[in-house]
Amino acid sequence: MKTFLSKQAKKYLDKLPKNIREKIVSAIKNIPLGDVKPLKGKYRGFYRLRVSNHRILFKREDNTIYVYRIDVRGDVNK
Repeated sequence: MKTFLSKQAKKYLDKLPKNIREKIVSAIKNIPLGDVKPLKGKYRGFYRLRVSNHRILFKREDNTIYVYRIDVRGDVNK
């Protein structure tokens, strides 16, 4: 499965400590496993993946995952 990260997602990952970054990257590689929920409202068609205190906002199309945003809980939908 191919994974593409947005500019914001790459920048956020680069700023994280190595252990948290590895945990998030591992969770993204293992999608659809994990705590994944579909979103409603203006983010219809997107999913969120929960990794400890962080949320990953992504869209899945065929065999490709597009990660649009990674942020701490509560700030990801802003």
